[in-house]
Amino acid sequence: MSVKLYLDGDGFKYENEDITLQQAAQIVAFVNSSQNPPQVVNSQLPPVTLVSNQQNNNFGSVRQVIDSTNAKTVPQKIAAIAKYLQDKGQAVFTRTEIMENLRRAGERLPKNIGRDLKDSIKSDYICESDSQRDEYYLTNKGLTEVENGFASSKSIGAGKKTSKRTTSGKKSTSPDNIKLTDIKFQPIWAGYPHFHNDLKTKSDKMLWVLGCCKSQGVEEMTAIDISYVLGKLGVVLSSSDVTSNSRTHTKEGRLYKNSNMYNIEPVGEEYLKSLLS
Repeated sequence: MSVKLYLDGDGFKYENEDITLQQAAQIVAFVNSSQNPPQVVNSQLPPVTLVSNQQNNNFGSVRQVIDSTNAKTVPQKIAAIAKYLQDKGQAVFTRTEIMENLRRAGERLPKNIGRDLKDSIKSDYICESDSQRDEYYLTNKGLTEVENGFASSKSIGAGKKTSKRTTSGKKSTSPDNIKLTDIKFQPIWAGYPHFHNDLKTKSDKMLWVLGCCKSQGVEEMTAIDISYVLGKLGVVLSSSDVTSNSRTHTKEGRLYKNSNMYNIEPVGEEYLKSLLS
């Protein structure tokens, strides 16, 4: 049985998630002793080392990793967690450990972590072990991206912001997720209501975009992504207006907003099906 120990204050900070119950008992006994510390039962136990705030790793908690590295997408968050584990001395990790650290960070757990791991591999953030199934490690590129706050991902997106024309003749910038540029958007999509004939409000059309893109493997979208796809379908909605147009569906539990990312919930999928003519 393992015990988590966390100490913080007055110039030092220490966190250990894998001490034994016996070690924990010794620490408690030491703290509660009024004068002399209790005798150590097992001299072979590894010593507990206090680490000052100045000597601690660059991040601290897994939540701080994700925030400080500006990781937005799930593949980027996987890379950030890999760096966090690496700083703690763990070079190899599994999907279960990724899910556990996402949970500890307060992140909404992805519905298809296998696909997110593959996307992280495609981005060259992580690499799968050649000798052991379900073992991954951080690549050199992934380390650089995490340390630079995924700056190259931003520059790629910025470099592609050449003006494009939608079917309505309005200008449309490139999306944050470059996968969207490979999808050919049509108003008729299998299993969904007709984009122009069945949907009356921009908020419903936003939900339609999230649903169709999810069916193509794009689970989360930024406001810029949503505005981009709507523009492809002839609807003008600036990214700054996405939040106001999503409030009703968010309130009804049809879509979920985490930081600056949006995705459709199962309730939202059912709602769209109800609009089929």
